[in-house]
Amino acid sequence: MHYRLGLDLGTNSIGWTILERSSKKKGLEAWSLLDMGVRIFPDSREFSQEPLKGGRVGDSLAAARRMARGMRRNRDRGKNRMAYMMARLVEMGLMPQDSGERKALENLNPYQLRAEGMERPLTPHELGRALFHLGLRRGFKSNRKEFTKEKKEGGKRAEHIKGLKQALGNKTLGQFLWDRLQAGKPIRFRDNMEWFPDRAMYAEEFDALRDCQAPHHSLSEDDWLSLRNDSILFQHPLRPVPKSERRRCAFKPKEICAHRDTPIAQWFRIYSELGNLRWIDREQTDHRLNPEQRQAILDKLLSKKTGITWNAIRKLKGADGQLLFSRDCRFNLEDDRREKLDAHKVAIWMTNEPELAPLWGDMDPATLDDVFIDLHAAQEDEQLIAGLVGKYGLTPEQAKAFAALPLGSKTQNLSRQVMEELVPILRDQGIEYYDAVKQLTDGDGNPLHHSIIVNSERMEKLPYYGQVLYQSMVRYDSRKDAKTDPEGHFGKIGNPTVHVALNQLRRVVNALIGRFGCAPSEIHVELSRDLKLGAKQRSEINREIAKNTRRNDKLREEWERLSGGRAATARDLKKLKLWEELGKDELARRCVFTGKVIAAHHLINGEVEIEHLLPRHSTQDDTMANLTLAFKGANRAKGKNSPYEAFADGRHRDFNWQEILDRVSRLSKAKRWRFGEDAMDKWLDDNTFIARQLTDNQYIARAAQGYLRALTPKVVPVPGRLTAMVRGKWHLSLSGDGKKDRKDHRHHAI
Repeated sequence: MHYRLGLDLGTNSIGWTILERSSKKKGLEAWSLLDMGVRIFPDSREFSQEPLKGGRVGDSLAAARRMARGMRRNRDRGKNRMAYMMARLVEMGLMPQDSGERKALENLNPYQLRAEGMERPLTPHELGRALFHLGLRRGFKSNRKEFTKEKKEGGKRAEHIKGLKQALGNKTLGQFLWDRLQAGKPIRFRDNMEWFPDRAMYAEEFDALRDCQAPHHSLSEDDWLSLRNDSILFQHPLRPVPKSERRRCAFKPKEICAHRDTPIAQWFRIYSELGNLRWIDREQTDHRLNPEQRQAILDKLLSKKTGITWNAIRKLKGADGQLLFSRDCRFNLEDDRREKLDAHKVAIWMTNEPELAPLWGDMDPATLDDVFIDLHAAQEDEQLIAGLVGKYGLTPEQAKAFAALPLGSKTQNLSRQVMEELVPILRDQGIEYYDAVKQLTDGDGNPLHHSIIVNSERMEKLPYYGQVLYQSMVRYDSRKDAKTDPEGHFGKIGNPTVHVALNQLRRVVNALIGRFGCAPSEIHVELSRDLKLGAKQRSEINREIAKNTRRNDKLREEWERLSGGRAATARDLKKLKLWEELGKDELARRCVFTGKVIAAHHLINGEVEIEHLLPRHSTQDDTMANLTLAFKGANRAKGKNSPYEAFADGRHRDFNWQEILDRVSRLSKAKRWRFGEDAMDKWLDDNTFIARQLTDNQYIARAAQGYLRALTPKVVPVPGRLTAMVRGKWHLSLSGDGKKDRKDHRHHAI
């Protein structure tokens, strides 16, 4: 039996239709409808038609448990560490055995003891009080991942730490804080202060205090080291990312994907792009790069820190001094969003670093890749540096330079081993990626294909989706039985909604296969509308994205000017955009709730915050239309309410509702309606199908296409706009007004 299966996949529903084609008829008459239906299921996320009562909308059902579990773990670790430290101090005679006596020691000022400990002998209990306080306030310690993120975000905390180090001079942190306390100045470090301590400052103070006090106490060297490393400065090591939570190679699932910031991954990207690059002449004829053109571009990519622009490529000259490309040519990879070819990131990092520059050309490429694998895996700099020196024979200066590189966490979809096979082919033959892949073979000697799924074995029924979409799985364990625990063996997709939807898809499709006796010969899957766009629409989107990119660049420059050089975060850019929306004249830019003028310095010092007009707690609406700027006091007074719910009844005397409405008239239409009495009701009516569902739908549709190809190679993606057009032309609306009624689930089958 040959039949076509049509599917409409959603976050909590699957619509299906079975069509059979007769060989005796033609056109639409050849098709007959065998059956249709809809399966409804929960999507594993919190949702309520009354969000104000039902809590957050769109969170995973496990989110609250996970957050509470993390908070309990941190609390328990802190309490256990302090209890252990107190027990050690008691054991060493630095704290009294009696709890009442220990309580009395709290009357001693620990800052004074920490300062005086550098000048006079402390009694054992005074020393214990000072050391316990060091362990209680022990400063910020960054791991390698946080360090990389800090560098990319502008180094705000690093600058604060550097500023405090300069302010300390030759004093310990305890001496510095005691002087401030005596002068009546604040001594608590907060995020909005210009100074911030790190763990190293506390370690240096402990060492200095030990040197001064050791001659006056009977503690052994081992006792001091134990107090320092196992109690006061102890921190649980970060859990390394297990192999099961790393993406698997698209071609060899037993291997994990390589990080992008490795030499082999950078070479793979560059040679792939050079193989795909074409230059297009005035007659719109495209040309592959010849060897001289490829080499000229490659040389520039290895020497330019920021890559090479298309205009710069057009100006490249050959050995004879002639231009390698015509000045009026264009490149197939050139568009409004992409202005250049990116450089070899690792090569630029190393050649610009004096300690590493000699290693770039001299170190064996495979060994250099090993070094970068260790860099990505390391959690602590000290252990990493020692390992690099011992394992690779690097000098301490070279190891420190490697450790300071700002590595990212993103990965390729291929393993290092596969890229090592592909790079020589791409480099020596100058061919495209999909042609290079054909020269590789799988474990059985069969040629690989760039689309991967083409060579997949066809199955009579859908297995667990992880068996087919293995490259997208996390938390897999091959030791578990594939039959009794397929999810444990193959892993699962991290998005809980997609996980549930694909499992439900398997149940629906396999039930239909059992009913009709075989798998469908063809499957049509409806896609979310923005997944299939024409060239014109894609071009318009690219231009809009490029326009926004240029605007963001200008806003970054403006923020740096206003903030005295501080790098702008995404939230800072959003603040500037909302500030500009309040009026062309800066003096007219007022808080809609208080009426106070919002000046530029209010954006910088944190007095003004981004406010959700309709509470995010209820709507999950984080669009610009639902945002404005407000002073902190107004934000707190409004709370988790709509503007009308917060201020219309006059319970907040500092806010006049009529004056608020006068200021609202100057806002955009998209914001004004949110101040109405029925704003929340309107939002619920218009936004039941929330943006998160649309995103999940897109993910589900993409994953489902690859999954369903396990049954048949004829899986046809159908754009949602096409089904909407046909539904309208054929008058298939269930509501009678030509519009889709999302409250009637039968529309999924139609």
